[in-house]
Amino acid sequence: MKTLHIIDHFNIGGAQTIIKSIFDAQKDNKDIYCYSLRALLKTNKKVSHPNFFSCKSHSKFSLSTFFELKKIIKENNISVLHCHLRKGFLFGWLMKKLFFKNIKLIMHEHSCILGKSKLYKYFLKLIRKDADLFIAVSESVKKALIEKANIRPEKIVVLPNFADLSKFNFDNVDQANVAKIKSELALKGGELIIGFIGRLTPQKNCQALIRAIPLLNIDNFKVLIIGSGQMRRELTDLITSLNLTDKVIFLGHRGDIVDLLSIMDVCVLPSKWEGSPMIFYEAAAMGVPVVGSNVDGINEFIAHGKNGLLFEYNNLNDLTANITKLSTDKNLRGSIKLNLKNDLTKHSLKNYLKKLKQI
Repeated sequence: MKTLHIIDHFNIGGAQTIIKSIFDAQKDNKDIYCYSLRALLKTNKKVSHPNFFSCKSHSKFSLSTFFELKKIIKENNISVLHCHLRKGFLFGWLMKKLFFKNIKLIMHEHSCILGKSKLYKYFLKLIRKDADLFIAVSESVKKALIEKANIRPEKIVVLPNFADLSKFNFDNVDQANVAKIKSELALKGGELIIGFIGRLTPQKNCQALIRAIPLLNIDNFKVLIIGSGQMRRELTDLITSLNLTDKVIFLGHRGDIVDLLSIMDVCVLPSKWEGSPMIFYEAAAMGVPVVGSNVDGINEFIAHGKNGLLFEYNNLNDLTANITKLSTDKNLRGSIKLNLKNDLTKHSLKNYLKKLKQI
């Protein structure tokens, strides 16, 4: 059985990280293929697999992409289309409707259904009969597919995300790079290092962390904001207006996440909503406790006081209280780290691939 993964682009994102991990871990698997519907940029993730293809056009909608995809399916005798993100769903559905009636169609729903787009929900209702299976990254996403797109429960399989433990472990920490980071950022011993890793978008809600900083009852700390996105200027202005330039450091998009996680004491996930946040698993693999907002897609994976802490969404006092608790309660911090370590296999790429193969 040959499977072709279809995705809109290979820029920054959880879906792209998942596909890259799947293909990097199975370099000798000749039965899996991937096609990116847009040409790769220099900043895109690189996939080291012989069956990875991308369109030559950078255009969001290109007619050549449509026919390139059809050619790949036909020439490689593809029997399953595994579609990711909205454009991947659209192109996969069109391939089945127009050319390959008997091909199996899997729609991998990462979190788009949790957004406010009415058009997307209508589109899912349109294609649901032609899709053979929906993969939901969490029970929250499954519930949304049922309630918002009227997908039958028996047509949905839940497959949470993972951390690639071959990458996210302390053996891979570059100590020389860590020393360089600490020196460049003037980080001092004894400082609590609070981190945010994610896109700078309204959904990720980084502004909540920034607004909470003046309320922190901690003497020595630094906040590292890692990521890029549309809100960069707005967040920078917010930091300036709150006189926090000596406490907050913007690092932009980084490739050395393992090294950066290794120096963090706390990772904050203040999102409005999440599907199955990759950073939770990656931080967990590095033993970094996560303080996350108590919303669908986060509270499904964080058990308060056991493998992380939850705070009421946008409640700044609750957020700062939880960060302070982690900084002062060594027993709690040690207990959380132990529980994270015990859960590593459960949320590993190896376990994920085993379940994906069964699907």
